[in-house]
Amino acid sequence: MGFFTNAYNIFYISIVSKLLGRLYYAITGVALIGTLIGHLFFGWIDDKLGRKKAYNISLTLTIICAICSGLSFDASKETVVKTLCFFRFWLGFGIGGDYPISAVIMSKYSNKKTRGAFIAALYAMQDDPVISTQPEANYLWRIVLMLGV
Repeated sequence: MGFFTNAYNIFYISIVSKLLGRLYYAITGVALIGTLIGHLFFGWIDDKLGRKKAYNISLTLTIICAICSGLSFDASKETVVKTLCFFRFWLGFGIGGDYPISAVIMSKYSNKKTRGAFIAALYAMQDDPVISTQPEANYLWRIVLMLGV
């Protein structure tokens, strides 16, 4: 499940950015920067606190930031972009911890017959080029961001 939600949270921004590019001109790479830093930080935390505690911390951070990303409401576009980038960075940071820990947990506890299906689910959350930019799109991207929870 960790792989699935990680893939969803990493790859949906490419879909949502098509909406945001027209609505808010958002920067899409901020989560990837957070992911890189999260990998390094949670690698260290995993060694210090143990896999279970590090996983719980990263998962909690991911859940909170996924919700907050979708709640980036304000009257000005600049504030929405700043708030969204802030929470996307911290979402990436949490994913940076969750991604490698989920890989270890999956490889340790899944059986050989279903392991391939779990890996396929990881890559199932990639881009779909056809997205509408109707007025409802302002709500759609928020819902997509929060579905990662």
